[in-house]
Amino acid sequence: MMFGYLWLSRVLDITFLAFLEGAIALQIMDLHVPDTIRNGSGAVILDCEYSLSVNESKHALEVGLVVKWYLNDHPTPIYQWIPGQKPQELGVMKNRLDLKYKASEQPASKFRAIRIMQPTTELSGEYKCMVSTFENEDFMMKKMLVYAPEKKLELQHEKSNYGITVHCTAYDVYPQPVLGIFKIENSELKEALPSMSLETVRWHGAFDVSAKASLIEIHGDTLIECELSLPETNYSSKQRIIYHESGESQLLSNGVKSAITESRHYIGLFMAAVFVTT
Repeated sequence: MMFGYLWLSRVLDITFLAFLEGAIALQIMDLHVPDTIRNGSGAVILDCEYSLSVNESKHALEVGLVVKWYLNDHPTPIYQWIPGQKPQELGVMKNRLDLKYKASEQPASKFRAIRIMQPTTELSGEYKCMVSTFENEDFMMKKMLVYAPEKKLELQHEKSNYGITVHCTAYDVYPQPVLGIFKIENSELKEALPSMSLETVRWHGAFDVSAKASLIEIHGDTLIECELSLPETNYSSKQRIIYHESGESQLLSNGVKSAITESRHYIGLFMAAVFVTT
C-alpha cells in the first residue's frame, strides 16, 4: 500500500514538472525603444526581452526560435536572428546595424536586440519585435521619433505704412515644427500676433517652415519672439527682436553687443541670440 502511494506521488511530481516546462511558454516581457532620439546622435539600442519555457530555452534550435524586427508594418523584416545562425540586417537597416552586439550571453536570447549605428530621421516610426517558435508566437510594438533640429532659424522685419511685418523662417527641420510669433510686454505677458500666416515646404524628408505676422502699434520697447518647437519632443528654439522707439538699433550676436544707427527707421532693432533647449 505504501509502495503504491509513493509511486503515485512520484508520477504526479513528474507530471507537474512536465506541465510547468510547457506551461510557461514564449512571452515578450518588455520592449525597450526610446521615444525620441536626435538625428545623427550616437548608436541606439532597441531591445526585446522575452521569456521561454524550460523546453524552448534548452532546445532553441529544435523548437524553431526566430526573432524578427519590423518597421512601420512593412511585411519584410529589417532584422532576423535564428539561434545557430548569424543575425541578418535587411531592407532600410542594411549596413546600419552592429551585428556583433549581444544583448545577452544566453544562447536563446544572445542577438535579440538591434543596435542602430547612426539613427536618422527616415528611421522614425513604429518598431515591432516578433518572437516565434513552431508552436508559439508573440509580438510587441513601440514608436521611436528621430528628430532633426533646424539648421537655421531666421527672424526678420520690414517696415510698412501699416507698421512692422515680422518674418520667421526655419530651415531643414524634422518633424514638421510648430512655429509661432509672439509679442511680449512687461517681460510676462506673451501674446500671439494676430493674422499670422504659415507656409510649409517639404523636401528630402525635411521641412522648411515660414511664418509671417504684422505688428501695427508699438508702445515703448516691444519684444518680439519667434518660437519653434518639435511635437513629441522637448526641443524648442527661439529668436527674439526688441523694438525701440529711440531711432537706434542694437544687435546682440552670440553674446557680443554692437550698436548700429539707422536714421531711416523710427524704430530701433535689437536682435538677440538664438536660445535652444533640448
